[in-house]
Amino acid sequence: MIIPDVIRLIEDPSPVKVGVALPFFVCAEMAKKDGMRMVMSGLGSEEIFAGYKRHEDSKDINEECITGLKEIHSRDMYRDDVIMMHHGLELRLPFLDTKLIAFALSIPPMYKIVGDVKKAILREAAMELGLDHDIAYRKKLAAQYGSNFDKALIKLAKKNGFDKKGEYLLSITDRLIL
Repeated sequence: MIIPDVIRLIEDPSPVKVGVALPFFVCAEMAKKDGMRMVMSGLGSEEIFAGYKRHEDSKDINEECITGLKEIHSRDMYRDDVIMMHHGLELRLPFLDTKLIAFALSIPPMYKIVGDVKKAILREAAMELGLDHDIAYRKKLAAQYGSNFDKALIKLAKKNGFDKKGEYLLSITDRLIL
């Protein structure tokens, strides 16, 4: 079972962090099995191109982008990096390139959120490069939901006698030596 391995690696049993880490862990396993040495991630695109609800609600979208960038290491990068390192893979984060960040933060917010479309300029750039409209404008689903790992965690929790996935994950943590 990979859940104990994931909790041990990321050192956190919170349902959100484990839920995101599980599909990333499986991705890393598959990449390693396929002989890959490096994995690229889209991490950072939400932060620099205003992809979250909090950007829509913000009075200063680019300032909110900066706030997200300041939190990204503790929230996401550590988790993703330890999973990739565990599998002997290098993680590349092109959206966190310093030149791209500087460029993205110079873009007026009106090009980042257009109507109800977040990351509008990134979506348009993707189409200019040949991506189909349906893919470029597809609604974003967090990794744990798009992969259905969240539903699987809920089922596992219930199967093991827990009402909540957080309680189930804590029970696993109690059996681990981190």
